[in-house]
Amino acid sequence: MEFKDQSDADDRAIISALKSVAPAATAIDPLAAAFAAGSRISRRRIRIWQSAAALSLALASAAWLRPQPSSDRATPLAIRTEPIVVGAVDQPISDESVFYLQRVVLQRGLEALPRLANPSSRPVNIEELY
Repeated sequence: MEFKDQSDADDRAIISALKSVAPAATAIDPLAAAFAAGSRISRRRIRIWQSAAALSLALASAAWLRPQPSSDRATPLAIRTEPIVVGAVDQPISDESVFYLQRVVLQRGLEALPRLANPSSRPVNIEELY
């Protein structure tokens, strides 16, 4: 009993001490509270985006590093070896065809290119543009 009486006296002393303590007077700043709440929300959104980007990177890396199936089991495609003729024409090659111009340049150089008999456009003078 003696212990119980002692603890009751200690409890009463603590209770009376706590009753005498007054809370500190503080004012809540609504702007600061709103800013803190907004920064917490934006931080959470940024973390979500960062997590999504990291997950995407991890998945892309895993797909890239994944071993490729061996091509030993693949069946080869049948390849036709006979030439395909697409309608032979006995017309002469035009002097302005790409094939003719390439052959001329390879054999005799750029100076051997023929002059255009009918130029498609006239020369442009810079003064006419402005």
